[in-house]
Amino acid sequence: MRFGWAFSRWPAVERWLRPCLALFFVAAGGAKLLGMPEDGELFRQLGYAPWFMWLTGAVQLLSGLGLLRSASAAVAAAILAASLAGEAGSLLSSGDPWMLPVPLGLLLLLLAIGWHNAPVWLRQHHAPSAGQEGGDRPGMGNGFLPGGPGLPGNAALGSLAPGGPGQQNQGRSYKPWADQ
Repeated sequence: MRFGWAFSRWPAVERWLRPCLALFFVAAGGAKLLGMPEDGELFRQLGYAPWFMWLTGAVQLLSGLGLLRSASAAVAAAILAASLAGEAGSLLSSGDPWMLPVPLGLLLLLLAIGWHNAPVWLRQHHAPSAGQEGGDRPGMGNGFLPGGPGLPGNAALGSLAPGGPGQQNQGRSYKPWADQ
């Protein structure tokens, strides 16, 4: 079964998903900062002090705004995911698991957004190895920068490569995908 189409459509999905989630978290954070009675009652039932509701509201509001910019989307998604993991734990320990699917679903969406907007060096580090490049799956990268192996897009790797600037090459070419 081929799932490559799902990965190739993710940028289009994320284009509308990030603003929707941002709006949701800005509204939820604003409601907590305004001290809405429903939020206050939930925090009291879970055993938290009122200041924790305001802290959570500020984190949700600022991180929701951070989701709107690509440069800060990964960090904002990670902060919101950590907040939702704490919320899921609180709901689980309170004996109120019927509300659990909402934070867990949002957590999965935020993890996907965070991974898609993660720095290139992090995504390259966790890319499939050479034997598992995924060349038959459309939309799946091979772990290299846009230029591909040995092309100008990987010029940034030259300083890290053995024999890069300031080092002797000793007659070998640097091929990160080759077994040496």
